[in-house]
This record gives sequence, C-alpha cells and structure tokens, in this order.
Amino acid sequence: MSDKLGNIKKAILDNRKKVIICAIIVAFIALVFSVIAIAVHNYRTVDEYKPETLQFTDYTENSKVKLIAHRGYRAIAPENTLPAYEMAGQAGYWGAECDVYRTKDGVWVLHHDPKTFRLMNKSKKIESSTYDELKELYYEQGNRIDNYPELRICTLDEYLEKCVQFNITPVIELKGKNNKEHYDEIVKAVEGAKLEAIYISFEKEDLVRMRALTDDKLFLLSEKITDKVIKNAKEIKNCGIEFNANEEKNFEDKGKLIKQAQKEGLETAAWNVNEITTLDKLYKLNTFYYTTDIVTY
Repeated sequence: MSDKLGNIKKAILDNRKKVIICAIIVAFIALVFSVIAIAVHNYRTVDEYKPETLQFTDYTENSKVKLIAHRGYRAIAPENTLPAYEMAGQAGYWGAECDVYRTKDGVWVLHHDPKTFRLMNKSKKIESSTYDELKELYYEQGNRIDNYPELRICTLDEYLEKCVQFNITPVIELKGKNNKEHYDEIVKAVEGAKLEAIYISFEKEDLVRMRALTDDKLFLLSEKITDKVIKNAKEIKNCGIEFNANEEKNFEDKGKLIKQAQKEGLETAAWNVNEITTLDKLYKLNTFYYTTDIVTY
C-alpha cells in the first residue's frame, strides 16, 4: 500500500514539474514574442515632429553655417522622398542629405534602410528588387504621410533635379555594400546635373573608391571621433569627419578630439543637430556643417 502511495505521490510531483516547466516555456515564448512585437513596432515608428518643434537659427546671414536637411526636410514630409526635398528647397537649406542603393537592374534609388519594411506597404530588399518592382510599393509611414497618398520611391536622378531646382548641395550617403564598382554611375549623374556633391559613408573603402572618381568633398562618418577615425580620414584626400552631435564623448575636454581632427587638417561636420544650443556649441568649435531634422534658417 505504501509503495502505491509513494508511486502516486511521485507521479503527482512529476506532473507538477511538467506543468511548471510547460508554464515556464510558455511564459518564455510569450516574452520573446512580446519583445519581437515591441521591436517591430519601434522599427516601424517614425519620429514625429509638430510645427512647434521646428527651430529657426539666428545664422541666416552667416555664410559659414551650412544647414543640411537630414533625408530631406523629413520633419514635415516622409524621409528620402521628393516632397521632403521640395520642402527642403522651399525652406532654404544649403544642402540635403540622402541615402542611396542600387536596384537589381541598375537604378539608384533613395532609401535609408536596405529593406522597405519600415516605411512602405510591403517589405522588399532594395538591392534584390528591380526598379519596376519597387515602383509598385507606396509609403505608408512618414511625417504628414496623409498629405502624400500613393507616394512612391525616389530615384537619384529625381533627387538631383530637385537639388538643381533649388540650388541645394547634394549630400549623398553611400549605403549598399556591394555596389562600389558602380559608383561611377553616381558621379556621372551628379556631373551630368552640373552639381558638386558631398559624399559620406561609415565605410572607409566607400570613400577611397569615390575619391578615385571625383574631387568632390568627402566626410567619413563615425559616432565618435577617435585617433583611428582621424588616421583613416587623413589617408583619404580632402576627406573630413562627420560625427554624432548627441555623443557627449565628442565634446569631452572642451572638444579636444574635434580640435585634434582640425589640427590634423580635417574639416569637421555633425549630424543630429536638432537643438540650437548644440549648433551654437559646434559653431564655437569651428564645425560649420550641420545635418538636422528640424533646425532651419
């Protein structure tokens, strides 16, 4: 009898353990899916700007100050689209930044991410898609998207036309990792539009390749200025450094690293310049190129 009771108790305990283990597994799976859902939601979220968040500088007559519209004037139109560059031109920006990829059939288009998922109605990898395939998609995310129904992807040529129309300097970020052999197409497009561009990239190799094709200005992108970044930029002719204005390490010790880069003969620029106080701080450190979402003249 005692053996039977023992076996029953053991079976009950075993079942409890199984239930507990199953509950833990289910909870873990639920947690994983929750994290994924949050990540996807955040990835799909676009920074929202309201008219009162726009900031106007007192540097309108200062020729040193170069305001560059980040992905176009994306505070008031979806990023990397024709309306964003139209708005940048109307606002009087000195330059307008874009991100470029080359489609499967050789068309250079503007988009920040390698896939269209964050902004458009379907997800496609740009470099694996034809231009005709991408033209079938439309934007469903972006600031004031309701003003732009059925908005389609923008080509490099269309962007350059806006730069010509509004006398804007094109600032072109090289994004794709497998298209260096086709950079001559970008240079020819810029030269064909009779423009001088600024080319930027986080990858030194991109800028080395671009320097072999053009004498236009280059900036090596880096979150933080370091000795290595300074060394890499110096190895590329007429190449400056563009850093994150929200990274406090760049300003430590009264901007020592910024000053060091300049002492080495490198021009400096900054992105994420969305506060007038940040612009003022950079100006005092002889940094005059500001890529911004919301600061305007």
